[in-house]
Amino acid sequence: MSIDTLLDEIEEIVAGGSSIPFASKVMVDKNELLELIREIRVKLPEELKQAEWIKEERQRILAEAQSDADTMVKEVQ
Repeated sequence: MSIDTLLDEIEEIVAGGSSIPFASKVMVDKNELLELIREIRVKLPEELKQAEWIKEERQRILAEAQSDADTMVKEVQ
């Protein structure tokens, strides 16, 4: 399950929780929420690694494109 899916489940649990009268609070299953949080913690490092790789790859592509553009401008001049 992806982190987004797990967060969606948490939202559903909170939205479906029993409302406490005259308060903006709900009662939810503590163990169910804690299990989803544990799953997110396990998956989070992998998601962060992927995001870091994407960021680095983006920077590499942009630098390469800038270098190519500079070369083309020099050739045209």
